[in-house]
Amino acid sequence: WEAIIEASVGKPACWHGGTDRTNVLRCSKVIPQVGGHPTPKPLPLLVDILRAGSAPGAMVLDPFCGCGTTVHAAEKLNRSWIGIDITHLAINLIRTRLDDAFPGIEIEIHGLPASYAGALELARADKHEFELWVLGEMDAMPFRGGRRGADTGIDGYLFFRYLEGEKVLDGKAVVEVKGGGTGVKDVGYLDAVVEREMADLGILVSALKPSKKMYEHAAGRGTVTLGTREYPRLQVIWVKDLMENRARLEYPEAGRIEYTKTAPKHQREDQLKLGD
Repeated sequence: WEAIIEASVGKPACWHGGTDRTNVLRCSKVIPQVGGHPTPKPLPLLVDILRAGSAPGAMVLDPFCGCGTTVHAAEKLNRSWIGIDITHLAINLIRTRLDDAFPGIEIEIHGLPASYAGALELARADKHEFELWVLGEMDAMPFRGGRRGADTGIDGYLFFRYLEGEKVLDGKAVVEVKGGGTGVKDVGYLDAVVEREMADLGILVSALKPSKKMYEHAAGRGTVTLGTREYPRLQVIWVKDLMENRARLEYPEAGRIEYTKTAPKHQREDQLKLGD
C-alpha cells in the first residue's frame, strides 16, 4: 500500500492510510511496467488527483518523478509542471514518453551533459549514470533495466528490423559504454560478446578518444549485410564525436523497434471538444 493524499480545491488535504483503508482508492496491483520502471501508477488515477487538487495553469511538482506518470497527467490537464529524478534512466524514459504522447512538445531539461567536458565530468563522478545517459542518447535499451551489477560485457541493446526480400527480419546490436580508459582489447571483448549473443552488430562508445589501432581492429572485422546494404560489424564511437554529430551509429535505424511501450497520443484538456 502507498498512502494517497485526497485533495480538492478549497479544502485541506488529508491522508488516507494506516489501519483505516475504507476510503482509499483500490487499484489493480498488476500494472504494465513502463520502460522497465517497477512501480508505475495508472495514468487515470493521477489525472483524477490533479484535476481535483489543482486548477488549470497551476504548477505541479513531482520531486521523484520515476516513469513520469504525474508529469504526463499534468501536461494532459494543461498544468505547468516540474519533474525531478536522480537517474538518467528516468529522465530519458520521461522524455521519450512525453514525446510519444504529445508530439512536438518542448521540454527543458537541466542536468544532462551539454558539452564534452560535462560528459567527462559525469563519467568521472558515476560511470553507471554515464552509461545510462549515453544509452538514452542512442535510444538504446539498458541491459537488465539499467540496474547496477556485472554487465557481462553488455550495457545495452539496439533492436531493429530490416527487409530481406519480402521477409521482415529482427536484428540487434550489443552496446558497450566505457567511461574510462579503453584499448584494442576492449574491441576484442566486444567481438566475443557479439559472437556469444548472436548479435548482428557491436557498438563500443568511449568517453576518452579511442586509439587509431582500436578503429583499425574494428574495421578489420568486416561488414554485415542487413537488407540492401552493408554495415560495419564492429563500430567504435568517441562520445565527443557523437555529441557533436561528427559520428553516427550505422544500423537499420528506419526500422528500429521501440523497446518502451509507446504512449497513446493525447489531447490536452483545453483541446478537447465540447461533449467529449
